Amino acid sequence: MNTVVWKFPIEIGGKFKLEMPHVSRIIHVAMQGDTPCMWVLCSPDNPQVERTFTVHGTGHPVERNENYIGTFLTPNGTYVWHVFEVFEP
Repeated sequence: MNTVVWKFPIEIGGKFKLEMPHVSRIIHVAMQGDTPCMWVLCSPDNPQVERTFTVHGTGHPVERNENYIGTFLTPNGTYVWHVFEVFEP
């Protein structure tokens, strides 16, 4: 089974869900041009699972059920955003 890196655009503002292969590992978050993205190391042959994420600005509250993934800046450096995976009970 091959392992590859896939890119997913991510949303700023509220929770969002992404479908990705089971046992995917998030390796990087950053801006690509004007689009915030997440790069994931995955095995494409694995079944797809839905994962929930959220993005918070610096100083915004973070829930206990959110696990930190990474941080990225807007292209002009005005805003700093922090990506978290949400674990639903």
